[in-house]
Amino acid sequence: METKILWFDLTSMLFALVGVSMPVFWLALMEQWLFAVKLHWLPSIGRVDVRDPVEVVTHLYIIDAMIAGRMDQVWNVLKHLILPAIALGTIPMAVIGS
Repeated sequence: METKILWFDLTSMLFALVGVSMPVFWLALMEQWLFAVKLHWLPSIGRVDVRDPVEVVTHLYIIDAMIAGRMDQVWNVLKHLILPAIALGTIPMAVIGS
C-alpha cells in the first residue's frame, strides 16, 4: 500500500514540476502541432470557422451562436477554445496540484 501511494505522489509531483516549468508558448505550439497538424482533431487558428461565420451580436461567439440557435456553431467555437484553454490553464493547475 505504501509503494502505491509513494508512486502516485512522485508521479503527480513530476507532472506538477513539468507543468510549472514548461513555458506556455512552447506547450501551445506543441499542442497545436499534435492536435491540429498531425491528428487533425482541432483547428489551429482563429476564433470561428471562416466558412460558417457567427452572426455577431455580443462579440462573445459562444453566446452569439446560442442566441442564433446554432448548436453546430457553438461546438465549432468550443473546438477553437480547447487548445488555448489547456495551454493557459496548465500552470495554475500545476501550482494547485503541487
